[in-house]
Amino acid sequence: MTVAYSGSFYAGGFAVALTRRCSPDTLRSRLTGTHLLTLAYLGVIASGIGFFLWNTGATRVATGTLAVMNNLKIPLMIAASLLVFGEHPRSPTAARESSPS
Repeated sequence: MTVAYSGSFYAGGFAVALTRRCSPDTLRSRLTGTHLLTLAYLGVIASGIGFFLWNTGATRVATGTLAVMNNLKIPLMIAASLLVFGEHPRSPTAARESSPS
């Protein structure tokens, strides 16, 4: 049941993407080689290998360690965003003020 249910998400996503790709607006624009290489990198390297390594590591550690590391993913990514990439946090009020009405 779970496999069939999750498969319907992929089928629905494919149907939406196919409908959008075949619309008159997108038929005029074509994917370039750079676009295709970027999509291949994101799909194969970043997602595929990343999830494979995470799941391999998950099978080799204790349950408690896995739970802690799983909960640390988001705070670690926020820290990387601030420290490595130099992004600046915005307050919720600033986000509301700058959003179009």
